[in-house]
Amino acid sequence: MKKLIVALALGALAMSSYAQDAKPGAGKMFLAGSLGYSRSTPEVNKDATDPDAASTITFSPSFGYFINDGFALGARLAIAKDMMKDMEGGLTLGFGAFARMYTPLSDNFYMFGEGALGYSSKTPQYGKGGTEPDAATTFGFGVAPGFAYFPGKKFGIEFTLPSLLGIQTTKSSKDNNSGVNFQLGVSTFAQPVSFTVIYFLN
Repeated sequence: MKKLIVALALGALAMSSYAQDAKPGAGKMFLAGSLGYSRSTPEVNKDATDPDAASTITFSPSFGYFINDGFALGARLAIAKDMMKDMEGGLTLGFGAFARMYTPLSDNFYMFGEGALGYSSKTPQYGKGGTEPDAATTFGFGVAPGFAYFPGKKFGIEFTLPSLLGIQTTKSSKDNNSGVNFQLGVSTFAQPVSFTVIYFLN
């Protein structure tokens, strides 16, 4: 599957002419967001008719507040839409909270660790005109490392690596029991890196 992740890196690397104060600090508030797009076409035998491609658009805005110079609390939303010809549904809505600890590696480069809780509800795709299936709900917790670069006065860019620890429970139908998934260590590194743009409000 070919996957394209589009980060809203709107001039973040061009902000070096600004005063170098876009850094973690007590009382600072920030907005962050990422936009993603993926498209996949299943593998088929040669000379076979190409199947319909499936695509997904994701958007995840968040807000954070620094309790002190290196520790931030925040909340985020997650919206995703799966799209495929002659299919309906495929909408995911989620929200969560996170806590981050930043450690400076240089004047503008930081490493951070994030712990996050999240809840989401997804309506599976189904054929047009069919009966809408039950939404699948997921509640999870994850711990992930990342890096942040603050080149200018207001903007920064973050790279969040796949979770080192993840626990989630999913209920796919009101008639089913919840399933639990536990992940630890390098087994989760098949996930993509997340790119996020940060804007400081003060």
